[in-house]
Amino acid sequence: MTLQTLSDILSALKIDKNEIISLEQVFNILEGDVDVNIISVFGEIIKCLMEKAPKTEGVEGDYNEWLFHSVEKGKTVLRNITMDINKQLEVRDKAFNLLFQTLPLYVNFFNVKPKFPSHQYSELLEIMIVSDGDITFYCNILKEYMNYEDIDINFWKALDIALHKLKMESHCVQNCLNIISNVITKNDKSNENDPRPVQYYCGVKIGVTKAKDRGKHVQNVWEVISTVDIPINIRQHLLQVLLEKMILRMDKPIFLTDYFMTSLEFGGPVGILALQGIFTLIQKHNINYPNIYGKLYEMLNPSIFGTHYKARLFFLADVFLSSLHLPENLVAGFVKKFARLSLIAPPADILTLLALITNLIIRHSGLKKLITNMEIQNYSNDPYIPTESDPSASKALESSLWEVKLLQYHVLPSVSTAAMFIDNPLPSVECDLSDLLEGDSNQIFSKELKKKIKDPPITFENPSMMSSEKGFSLWDFA
Repeated sequence: MTLQTLSDILSALKIDKNEIISLEQVFNILEGDVDVNIISVFGEIIKCLMEKAPKTEGVEGDYNEWLFHSVEKGKTVLRNITMDINKQLEVRDKAFNLLFQTLPLYVNFFNVKPKFPSHQYSELLEIMIVSDGDITFYCNILKEYMNYEDIDINFWKALDIALHKLKMESHCVQNCLNIISNVITKNDKSNENDPRPVQYYCGVKIGVTKAKDRGKHVQNVWEVISTVDIPINIRQHLLQVLLEKMILRMDKPIFLTDYFMTSLEFGGPVGILALQGIFTLIQKHNINYPNIYGKLYEMLNPSIFGTHYKARLFFLADVFLSSLHLPENLVAGFVKKFARLSLIAPPADILTLLALITNLIIRHSGLKKLITNMEIQNYSNDPYIPTESDPSASKALESSLWEVKLLQYHVLPSVSTAAMFIDNPLPSVECDLSDLLEGDSNQIFSKELKKKIKDPPITFENPSMMSSEKGFSLWDFA
């Protein structure tokens, strides 16, 4: 079927208002190889059919039944084209765009009372969720439509509807997380200062979710995706999306308590993200967690230096230990833990750990005894018990900071200089961790290169001949 034939059918539909035209041949041809131009004209045919629908609730009569079933069949064809990974990307892109363009037409499609088409919106999200291929182009299209108020605010309701209709598998959860990551902003108030007027894509406010009801749909979405059996890498992504895009929008985030506690047991990046979630609930909802300091202490081990979220863990440790009412033996346990870790940490992390130690001693003046008690000078006579899981029972207060003293002999001047704080009066203001948390070894190396040394150590011996016999003493010319 040629493009001209499709154009003729479109012209006939526009002229004849109540004539039933067979479109089966059109549907069959579109199941084969098609180009963008054919898809575009076919989309106009579907939109023309939808515009002909009367404003009635029921589908009665041969003509209305033909209209309804032709539109549904046409949508199915576009859906299949969109999901066919063997089709050209521009063809799939066009088909998905056309499906979005049908949404405003559903407002009056066999409807007496115009309202936002949430179910049809959810069908578009279903396509994205069940896709086996890359959904980046889907997300790019959806992101453009999210500039409209009704598409944006109804996203969670449509996603809620879509997820409850699907049999969720791990790849569906991954796709769902990718959608949320790409199209949802971190801050709901990001558009408050936007001078542009609010626009509604479908042109109606009826059926658009109220802001106060959105939290319920976010909660429902979470309840579905959190019950799916997923591998640890997707669980990590799930926690990241939860913390950045969902938790502050939820109706009842306190129900996340058990999930966070379970995730803590995984350790590594998953445990760090769970710890951040716990901190959010403590901060926003005054929830108490049992043995949270023991969990934090357990997570501070050498493996953190190879994780992507180590800076987040150091930040959370500083925040959790910011209270001046914590027992000194508990805080001392963390000080010693940081000191031990600094002996095996990369240079950039050593600076962060030394800053954490400094801050904790400033907050708790009783910990200065760790600096003055230098009778303990090495590992052999240190009463500190590094294998103890309870920081309060680690005997850290009986120890000293011999580890920091040892770092004064570090090969890097920036590290050795930072370790000198135990030999000088403590600063009156705590160290700012923000710059240190973002630092890395490359930055330290660059700073060292830029430093100008006044008296560089050199060894120079004035030569007395062209070559020295000592230089050939070990050569064998035989």
